[in-house]
Amino acid sequence: MRPCLSTSRWKIRVTVCRFLRGAVQIHPQNLVDHRLVRIQSGGRGRQLLVLSDGHLLVATDALLGSALATGRPAQPDGITDLTFAGHDRLLTSGRRGRLTLWQLDGYDLRPLIERDTPFMHNLFAIPEWHVVGGKVPEQGRVHFLNPDTLTPQPAPPALTGTEYLQLITTSPDGRYVAYSGQLAADESRHRDVDWHSRVHDLDHVGAVLQRPLTHLRPAAVSNLRSAVTETRSNGNTHLHHLFTLALGLAERASGD
Repeated sequence: MRPCLSTSRWKIRVTVCRFLRGAVQIHPQNLVDHRLVRIQSGGRGRQLLVLSDGHLLVATDALLGSALATGRPAQPDGITDLTFAGHDRLLTSGRRGRLTLWQLDGYDLRPLIERDTPFMHNLFAIPEWHVVGGKVPEQGRVHFLNPDTLTPQPAPPALTGTEYLQLITTSPDGRYVAYSGQLAADESRHRDVDWHSRVHDLDHVGAVLQRPLTHLRPAAVSNLRSAVTETRSNGNTHLHHLFTLALGLAERASGD
């Protein structure tokens, strides 16, 4: 039997899931609506789809080809936002504040960490910078948190003008980070009253060399190969040696 996702104006019902061990009937999880939907894209292995009506979490295979997950009640006060926060991890925020970090463990979503925080929305996660966070509307600013403990931590060094940051988000594949606000315009870090937006390409060779060369996306490894070829052809010996070393470490880490 194949999993079935039936929809109507008022509810979504995940009725049947097939696991590697055979067909398993999951108790039907009735969602009042599907206001929150997230897909874990660009990761290793299976891709997950998570649905929530603000009270119930239901996770399944993103392609609905062989459903892998289950559903369970979320925070008692309901959730207002969610985002994937790493491999098989999910971060949710409650209506009265409070963040919960969930782990997909076998066929269950279980809470790993719960932390009292101000109410947050626009949640984000950037594994390459080892940070998660969200915006606190009542303070008008973005909070940065450790993804393992949900405790406050400084903004990533790559960001500028974060005291006036209004929004930060990532592309579905995790490659690009976009942020906007009244950002510092130059090295003097004087506040610029104009609204600016900036985009970081995490697979650019300059970004790749600033973090551990493990679990890189194929595009990042490809960019390193291109940099090796380009620096060989233009005779830039120092950069050629640097990119060659980085590529070797990246390939060794990926098993290529």
